[in-house]
Amino acid sequence: MAGVSQMLSEFQTWINGLVGSRLDAALVTVRAAMQGGTVDTDVQPRVQAFATTLGDLHTKTIAYAETARPFISDPDVEDRVRRSLFAYNTLYRQWTDKALTQRLEGEDQFLKYKEVVGRYQEVVGVAPMVGILVVVAIGSVAYGVSEAGAAWAMAAESDAKKALAQIDLQARDLDARVAASKDGRTLPPATVPVPSPSTWTGDASMDTALKAAVGLGAVVAVGAGVAWWLSGSRRS
Repeated sequence: MAGVSQMLSEFQTWINGLVGSRLDAALVTVRAAMQGGTVDTDVQPRVQAFATTLGDLHTKTIAYAETARPFISDPDVEDRVRRSLFAYNTLYRQWTDKALTQRLEGEDQFLKYKEVVGRYQEVVGVAPMVGILVVVAIGSVAYGVSEAGAAWAMAAESDAKKALAQIDLQARDLDARVAASKDGRTLPPATVPVPSPSTWTGDASMDTALKAAVGLGAVVAVGAGVAWWLSGSRRS
């Protein structure tokens, strides 16, 4: 069990350090915008772009997993879907950290946050580290994003786009395999590589952490609407 605990610990360390030095650079950019009063033009659009990509990634991951469900007994299909869930969940898990974002349930709550942040800015000169800096939306859900959350979203923007492109690639390949299936159950071989961390981050050393996580069943779906796949696939 000690070996399992060590691998899970290393896996968590990789998640926590996903964006590496990019986060430091993004935080410098965010703070410069705060000091210069350009948050609305230099920060908010980029954070919204990340949030939009994350929403698209959620939708397409769900659709891909749904297409894959009838073929889940195929080890290759299961492996590819789990890896795709890993990409989405890594990004979503960070996004929903309470130090990064706060889900806004209504306008009253948003105005309350805005008032508190405004008072803090008057006294200190900058927005608080944990508090509303910008507001973005994923579909119909609004999120108040902190200074740290804005920096993380900006740093992870390229990873989110690569993960989305990978889902599109995997989905197209699976659709073609399903269409070519003669009996509706047995699929012809895939024509694209399995997704891996190096696909969306460029760091091949991260593949080891993913293999350990998939092998241990540690890829846990946390996004709304994703968890059903892992539980449902086991009943199929």
